[in-house]
Amino acid sequence: MNHHEEQERRAADRYGLRPAGARCCPRVVSGKRCLVSSRNTCVCQEFHALLDHGRMWRDRHGYYVLTGEPYSISTADLSAFTEVMDSLGLTVDVKEPSDSFWNPGWTHLIVVAGENRPTRAKRKPVVDWTAIEGTVKQRWNGERTYRNGSQRGFGIPSPTGGHFVLEVTLRPRWCSLAVDRWRTTDRRMEPSQAWFEEHAWPVVRKAFKARRVGAGFLPSGGGAFASASPIERRDLLDLMVAWVDAELTWGIPKEAS
Repeated sequence: MNHHEEQERRAADRYGLRPAGARCCPRVVSGKRCLVSSRNTCVCQEFHALLDHGRMWRDRHGYYVLTGEPYSISTADLSAFTEVMDSLGLTVDVKEPSDSFWNPGWTHLIVVAGENRPTRAKRKPVVDWTAIEGTVKQRWNGERTYRNGSQRGFGIPSPTGGHFVLEVTLRPRWCSLAVDRWRTTDRRMEPSQAWFEEHAWPVVRKAFKARRVGAGFLPSGGGAFASASPIERRDLLDLMVAWVDAELTWGIPKEAS
């Protein structure tokens, strides 16, 4: 494993960061354009010493993060850098050398990030299996129960006992969601039907109109099974979170079933 691969491994293990192909510039983190050109000097050039061994990453939510790993830090330079970053709406966090990704114990770690807002380059979090499985585990304590090509199923603990299955199909653009409650109680129809019509149907109809071919499925509130397809990949995570959060409130109590 070479030095860059070690750097990437440490970044992933410690902070959940993964390499991004964007230009290594604080302006890019803030959603702006790097000004490097034959006639312009950019902030990334002005503070190149602090951004030594600099890398651009994406965090778990898909937002840009910039790191610099210099062997030494000038107090005056760091103060000026922090002031400029503040004007861009960015935060600066200086870690101990032991936290460095590049050369732990020798290089410092400077982390530049946005104030919890999307960048212009990526307004929504990256939708991939890492984001989906992380959300399922952290938000609902769910576990993956099966995997079949582009489709994975997750067991979500239900307040009415047992669990329901969340099925996610993730493709390059057109995706789908389904919930099967056969291992717990059915859902209450009145609130779920109204919720689907307001929140899920517009997402499906928008994707179906854009795709123009194939079939579409609108979820209903009755019974144990409901599916939504197609869903544009960029909308999948938002709808999944909203749906499962709502699904947890719809179960019919056992004494009423």
